[in-house]
Amino acid sequence: MDLMRHKPLFKALLHRSGRLLALGCVVFVVWSLWQSGQWTLLLTAQAWAGLAVATAFILLANAALAVAWLIQLYFLDSREAVRENARALFAVYAITQFAKYLPGNVFHFAGRYAMGRDRGVSHSALALTTVCEPLMLVLVAGALSAPFLWEWFSPAISESPFILLAAGLGAGAVAGSALAVLIHKKPGTLERIVIFIRSGAGFALAAYLVFVLAGAAALNVFLPDSAFADVMPAAAFAWVLGFVTIGAPAGIGVREAALLFAFAAMGSVVSGEENIIAAVALYRLAAVLGDFVFMGAGLIMQRQTRV
Repeated sequence: MDLMRHKPLFKALLHRSGRLLALGCVVFVVWSLWQSGQWTLLLTAQAWAGLAVATAFILLANAALAVAWLIQLYFLDSREAVRENARALFAVYAITQFAKYLPGNVFHFAGRYAMGRDRGVSHSALALTTVCEPLMLVLVAGALSAPFLWEWFSPAISESPFILLAAGLGAGAVAGSALAVLIHKKPGTLERIVIFIRSGAGFALAAYLVFVLAGAAALNVFLPDSAFADVMPAAAFAWVLGFVTIGAPAGIGVREAALLFAFAAMGSVVSGEENIIAAVALYRLAAVLGDFVFMGAGLIMQRQTRV
């Protein structure tokens, strides 16, 4: 009873801590940009040309996310709704994606649920995607960030292998708990998950792979002298940190600070490039612009598909 009584307070503290962390990271990145003098590079024609290319990659990444969502809905109990309303549901994802910038970082999920139900998608399918999407995204991005993580943490892991075991068990416990709650509350959930794993999970994971690679390619546009194989693990690592930070809308600040940390940790491989702070700032600008254009495209599609 005591635990339940303090749960709202704990949740509020968690969100406020995340917001403070995000704010601190934003201040750090802006200060670094100002101190280095690289802010002037944001105004150059080359920067804006790169911004256009990077925004195109962000649009591709968002489209991959929407396709993965449709795949999950299709195999998780809403085949008929997806067949009949695939274009409208794609628009739903595009429109609600921008809501991740609102405080709380949950309104895009809430929007998809409300608009998805309005288009005939079952409650169980929408609830399951709310769990499956983050788990698969973190799985793919985490796997792609493995080269950087191993290089950085391998000394600690070699001294204490239980660190890796504890991290794996912790992640498994969180995922298992979320799925257990859904299975307990909704009969037949386990069967739908098994069907999805057998038939659709591979397609969804492939779409999430496109998402992470396209996002990394957007960053690589602003680091032309660096190999994609070097930039991609750092981008994936930063994305995961921004994603799991509760209270940081769209990972703002956290993701940029994580990128600067990752590039510094990688030594001369990437951090030796000039103007790296400006590159990280332009990457965020491209992400926001790409999300905004994607939302606009979704609104146009919604008008075209509305009966």
